[in-house]
Amino acid sequence: METTGYMAVLSRDGKTLEVNVGKRARTFRGDVPLSIRGKLFDGRTVSLALTTEHPSSSYGIPVLVDEDGYAYGALDVALLSWPPDAEADLRRAGYLA
Repeated sequence: METTGYMAVLSRDGKTLEVNVGKRARTFRGDVPLSIRGKLFDGRTVSLALTTEHPSSSYGIPVLVDEDGYAYGALDVALLSWPPDAEADLRRAGYLA
């Protein structure tokens, strides 16, 4: 896949996320199951993964990422369902109050 912007998804198998960042092709890989469901404010429902392996993550705080590699902030998505073991990290990242 050719990179034209800031990031591109190299794999969409739902288990492994590979993101190519910048023109020097730094690759981030992580085992990120898309186990979180959220609703965007345009009405779409998306499957998300909580990961620190994305360039938007900083200081070890995870971000929610969809299958295309796009990261969502706490004000971008309303969470519908998530695994119980992810709740503490979701709270720490500001996705849950």
